[in-house]
Amino acid sequence: MNTILLVILLIIFLAIFVATAAIALCSLPGWIKIPDKYRKILFSALLLEVVACVIMLFKVFVFGEGHQCQDKITFPKDKNWVVLDVDGNISQLYINDTVTGIAPKTFSAKAQKSASYTLVKIPGSRKTEYFIRNDSAIYLGKISDESLASLNLFDDINVDESI
Repeated sequence: MNTILLVILLIIFLAIFVATAAIALCSLPGWIKIPDKYRKILFSALLLEVVACVIMLFKVFVFGEGHQCQDKITFPKDKNWVVLDVDGNISQLYINDTVTGIAPKTFSAKAQKSASYTLVKIPGSRKTEYFIRNDSAIYLGKISDESLASLNLFDDINVDESI
């Protein structure tokens, strides 16, 4: 909401609270004549206003004014960042409409040049299957012999049969 609108609403509610308090308190000694039925309603309204004020003050003191998530994400400048969506599409990273990452084609070329994977034969499987492991010894997935043959790879395939 707009700050000016919030200030106007605050002034209006403050005026209503002051008017209710003044009328209710002036009716106690009889300075203002109000029938009992209406005085009870007036004091109930004043009590509700005080309770609402206490709840709002508690909220401000506990959570702070305008409590919002202020977590900041920082990216090291020496990294080439891209975004991967749930469909597996790579796109350039933007933060606050500012380009932070590199173009997907550039990233793909660099990733292919620096990527090195090892296939680890899965022992005891019915058909020949391999785990795919990267240089950091992290297992990325599984692939079968038939799938490998259909890829028509030209480079050597490193198979680790130590497992």
